[in-house]
Amino acid sequence: MLNVDILLLLTLRAVLGNGTVTLSGEVELTAGDTVGLFYEADGLIIALDLGGAAGEGIYWSIHQIA
Repeated sequence: MLNVDILLLLTLRAVLGNGTVTLSGEVELTAGDTVGLFYEADGLIIALDLGGAAGEGIYWSIHQIA
């Protein structure tokens, strides 16, 4: 989603054709914890294909810091 201001009079929310979201940080996890990705529509009424139209999937990269 992209918020677009038009002449400071009108704000529109536009859906991007594709994009990448990168989250980073350090989190302390213990055995059995689950990490999940959730999307909150917040009024959006069109369907989204998370993970790519060609079934590319969502890639996770998690590193253990000793």
